[in-house]
Amino acid sequence: MSHAIHATREEWLNAAVAELRASFIINGAELPQAIRVSCALPSNARRSGAIGECFADTASSDKHYEIFISPTLAEPTRVLDVLIHELCHTTKGAFNHGTAFQRIASDMLL
Repeated sequence: MSHAIHATREEWLNAAVAELRASFIINGAELPQAIRVSCALPSNARRSGAIGECFADTASSDKHYEIFISPTLAEPTRVLDVLIHELCHTTKGAFNHGTAFQRIASDMLL
């Protein structure tokens, strides 16, 4: 990833998504264009300790996948790791943690 300075975490996250698109394609899985990423507590964070969450495009009125990355994460490589995990869920057939998810997650070195 480039070393550009970003004013917000969301800018950094969205720049990361843009740069990761090629890696997903190289690994045989294309990211959908309609993805939003934000720094926010996942809906079940208190109960489960979740640090990332991906909502299906069917949950959004304009059909975007919505990804939340916990603001409690500060180390950039850990944030990127969680982001890649959540982006894997947006690829075809990988919304749950089944074999399609496991394949792309493994290909993305998770």
